Amino acid sequence: MAIIKKIMGPPGTGKTYRLINHYLKKELNEYNTDPQKIVYITFSKAAAEEAEERIVELFPEKKLKYISTMHAMGKSECGIDTNTRLLKGKKWNRFKQEYQEWSNISFETTVDSAGNPKYQNTHLQIIQYSRSKLISIEDAAVELKKYHDIDVDTTIQLETDLRSFKEGSKMIEFYDMINQFVEEERCPPLDVIFLDEAQDLSPHQWKCFDYINKTPGKELKDVMRGIAFTDTDGFTYFKFKDFWKFLLKTKSWAERTYPKQKTMRLLQSLFEAKEDTPKIGTKSVRVLKMPTIKLERPNPRITKVEKSPWL
Repeated sequence: MAIIKKIMGPPGTGKTYRLINHYLKKELNEYNTDPQKIVYITFSKAAAEEAEERIVELFPEKKLKYISTMHAMGKSECGIDTNTRLLKGKKWNRFKQEYQEWSNISFETTVDSAGNPKYQNTHLQIIQYSRSKLISIEDAAVELKKYHDIDVDTTIQLETDLRSFKEGSKMIEFYDMINQFVEEERCPPLDVIFLDEAQDLSPHQWKCFDYINKTPGKELKDVMRGIAFTDTDGFTYFKFKDFWKFLLKTKSWAERTYPKQKTMRLLQSLFEAKEDTPKIGTKSVRVLKMPTIKLERPNPRITKVEKSPWL
């Protein structure tokens, strides 16, 4: 998951089609990736349902780990029963009973087009915005242009009381499905993440994505995606073409094109590299195998290299 591919474009230009019909197809049919190590995440519930229809139609035999929103994945991995633990409707009465100073406040919500609840009360709107943007209550009030309309200290006290109540009662808000998932490190082992509607994600949701995406490739098959794999015997593997492109991109060689045969000889001389063709899935893949070393200058004729490619 160290490789990130971005598909840019306005609505209706085929981004989701490309994700599913090209990249997902490649993972399942060419790389033979375990479907239970693939998640397809969307911003909205509607997009998740649409993606699931397409994926099930194209790959009826392959069941992905998740095709859902981040909230739904967090809910499932944390084992949250929203019927009993999610604060909504009459369940807020328990909070009002324990903190009677908030007995007159309205916790009513509406659901936006993405399927996310939005509070109607101004104090709660500010709290919700601060969580989403990962900013302070004060900054949230300013950005929402409500700083002079309310007493910010009251908002801060409400947020403090909500946190205390949830800690004691084990109740949650919608926001906590993601927050708990990240804080408790509940992410399952994954090889591939597909993220649709990325332009709509909040900083809080991007934090969740960054957490999911932090695990590097740990299997030989990861070289298929351009990720170096290091085994326990002290050897590092690269897909041949990817390493060749890296050398040209970082200008680790002089700026001229070598025939591939001569490049292989240079790699053998400088790095003790060897060609290997291990079987990955059902295919034999051409890879470079070399001792795992840290070399500041892969080519001694060039003094500036952006970074060492194998560590």
